[in-house]
Amino acid sequence: MMWHFFISGQMRVLRHLSRSSTELYRVCFLARAGEIGLFERLARGGASLGETADALGIGPKRLPALEALFDLGVALGELDAKNGRYRLKGFLAKSLAVADNDPWRAMASEVSGLHAACLAAAPGGEAEARRLSDMTEAYSSIIARSSRTLEPVLKAVTRKLTPPAGAIRILEVGCGSGVYVIEALRRNPKAVVTAVEREPGVAGEAMAAIDRAGLAARCAMVNDDVRALSFGPEFDLITLHNNIYYFPEGERPELLSRLGSWLRPGGRLAVTTVCRGGGGPFSRIMLLWSTVTAGAGILPDPAGFALMLAQAGFAGVRTHNLFPGEAYWLFTGTRRPHSSPLSAATKAA
Repeated sequence: MMWHFFISGQMRVLRHLSRSSTELYRVCFLARAGEIGLFERLARGGASLGETADALGIGPKRLPALEALFDLGVALGELDAKNGRYRLKGFLAKSLAVADNDPWRAMASEVSGLHAACLAAAPGGEAEARRLSDMTEAYSSIIARSSRTLEPVLKAVTRKLTPPAGAIRILEVGCGSGVYVIEALRRNPKAVVTAVEREPGVAGEAMAAIDRAGLAARCAMVNDDVRALSFGPEFDLITLHNNIYYFPEGERPELLSRLGSWLRPGGRLAVTTVCRGGGGPFSRIMLLWSTVTAGAGILPDPAGFALMLAQAGFAGVRTHNLFPGEAYWLFTGTRRPHSSPLSAATKAA
């Protein structure tokens, strides 16, 4: 019987689909293992099924499910089972057990949960769009953590944008984990930051991190939507990292103009974002998310967004691709003395 299956040509399809499914199951397993605290338990010399269940508070009725989860981990090569004890084995399992790799653990959760849901809902309708919007909000803490995978790049951007000395007032829109607020405050001992974060839980976690760094005296946390706020021309630098796509495309010209009015003459705006029109699978899944989620705005087009900045009154608009292989861009512009819409050629850095 198996021979007939083989000569039918289905075996090749099975092999290819099996390999692809294995990698999907791997990401899902790693995400769940991270969420329930399995890595921490098994990283300390391994544990038996019963010991793990006791440590994680899993009752007898759910023991078969925990054993099945372990069994999947072994089949994937991420766990090892010997003499009734389970240990970490695979490169990813061992890597994600390291505390400093928490952003990648969060990325696994985001991929297996939110990204997979976007694919399952595409091309979507109103009900799916609202569900994905609610799901995105529920994932806000995970997204704040996973966005730190870009930390080495954006820390370098923060250091470049923040002068090492002299008084400077910074507004960070959507501060997430607060890591770039901390970087700016450490970079310049005279810097003062106003951090805006609309998700209460994320804002609280960010302010706690800033406080632990001993920098709370120079940071004001505002838990609100930036569209509901009003400032005078008091900032030298305004940053938006990984969040312009939370603003619908039609709202962006007004948003950029308002942000420009909050800058002192000569002040700078910096926006980092995934863009449409290129990149690898991550850029493409972000484009899909931006088109199927209620309240989100489609990812910006690099040339079109640079022009939008110029028309919002910014001079010397520059663009720079920060991540070869992905469509991840930095946009900067300087406030003109008068922030009337202007048409200006942009320069590519």
